[in-house]
Amino acid sequence: MKRIKSKQSPKKKYPPSKPVIFLDIDGVLNSTTFHKDSFDRQNSLIDPILVARLDKLVQKTDSLIVISSALRFIYSLPELREILGNAGIKNSRTRVIDTLLGDSGGNRLVNSKGTYILDWLRFHPKVKDYLILDDTDLTDDIIHSKSVIAHFKQRLFPNLVRTDPDLGLTEENDLQAAKILSHNKIVKVNISTTKTSTKGNYT
Repeated sequence: MKRIKSKQSPKKKYPPSKPVIFLDIDGVLNSTTFHKDSFDRQNSLIDPILVARLDKLVQKTDSLIVISSALRFIYSLPELREILGNAGIKNSRTRVIDTLLGDSGGNRLVNSKGTYILDWLRFHPKVKDYLILDDTDLTDDIIHSKSVIAHFKQRLFPNLVRTDPDLGLTEENDLQAAKILSHNKIVKVNISTTKTSTKGNYT
C-alpha cells in the first residue's frame, strides 16, 4: 500500500454537541471472508451489511465521522465521502468531516494511530464525546514508552470498540459503541440480524 505524506489540516469548527466516530475500515466495515470472496476489491471495499449497521448507529447517535483508516493515504477526503456514501452512509458529505493526520516513512507509520487520534482531539478540544472503531490496539506495532501506553489506556481504550477482522462490525460491537456514545446509558439501536461470515484472513 502506497502511503502519502499528509500535511496538518487547519483547525476546523464542528458542532461541539455532536459525538465523533474515528472510523477504521478494513476489519470494521469488511471482514476476511468478504474480501476472500470478492474478486474486485475496488468495487467491494465495504460490506453493505456492515455499513448499514454503522449507518444506523451514526443516525441514532447523530455522530460525525473522522476517517482513521490507512485508506486515508490512498483516497482523498472527498473520495472517502463518496465511497462511504455509495456504500450506504446517509449524508456522507456532511457526516464524514475529516481524516486523521498521517506522516509515513517508508513502509510504516512514523507515529501510531492512537497518537494521531490524540492529536486530533487536542486540535478540537470542544469535541468531548468520541468513539473509536478499529480492529487494532491503536499502537500500529510501534514501540511506545510506558507513559504513552498509560495515556492510551486512560484516554483512548475506554472509548475503543475493537472489532474482530474475521467478523467486522458485529451487533455486539454496535451495542457497545452505542453505550459508549451515550455515556454508558442504554441506547436501543435497530440493527440488522443478518449474520456475517467468520472465516478467512485479510489485513
